[in-house]
Amino acid sequence: MLKAGLGVGACAALAMMIASGTANAEIVGSALRITVTSQAMGEGTFEVSEKDGSWSGDTWTWRSGSEGIAIKNAQGQTLATLSNTTMRYISDPVVSLSFSLMAGGAGITASIASGLLSFPSILAEGKASAAVTVTDSDGDGATLTGMASGGTMYSAHYNGYLGAGTTFASLGGASLVAGGWDSNSTSGSLGFLPIGVVGDMSSQFAFSLSPNDQASGTSVWVTQEIPAPGALALLGVAGLVARRRR
Repeated sequence: MLKAGLGVGACAALAMMIASGTANAEIVGSALRITVTSQAMGEGTFEVSEKDGSWSGDTWTWRSGSEGIAIKNAQGQTLATLSNTTMRYISDPVVSLSFSLMAGGAGITASIASGLLSFPSILAEGKASAAVTVTDSDGDGATLTGMASGGTMYSAHYNGYLGAGTTFASLGGASLVAGGWDSNSTSGSLGFLPIGVVGDMSSQFAFSLSPNDQASGTSVWVTQEIPAPGALALLGVAGLVARRRR
């Protein structure tokens, strides 16, 4: 039975208990994995581990900086150059990914994938948003074609890594074309929408890109806890009692 002695402090403590489910979030596997493939030149990968970034409170961040990182095949040939890329996880939980990728002299397919952010299961609602730009760098036009879940540029997933889990959102459209020396952009968002019990999250940009051209993107994928009805009712009663005691 709820006693009249339950006051503001107890209400706050109860609220903290409800909201503390994601305090023990962790990154599983590589924090960021980029795979670039060329039909003519083979495959190259670039990976970022958790130790390559840093935690500040409940936020982990890795930044590439403005200097390009060459993604090379087994023969040391550059397939694409990565720059201005940021991978961020917040244990709240949030998965945020932005990138810029310049194709080499051959057309490429690319996967730019987060790791798996795992946390104690919560009853959640989710929201995802993404924006993508393609830029022509050699005067002959540029084409970007989506290869993520649903045939789009970007996808957000939960309860299983990427395609092994459930797809929450497929954003960015199927294709994007820019004229000579021009750029073209698209964006999309979904949510907040209830999605049930969630215990992990991941996201991915995946696309094909024409030679010597540039693709860039930004994204955020967030879930937030929906308190159980019983807990909400208890908070309401506790708050009412506290007000009456004043």
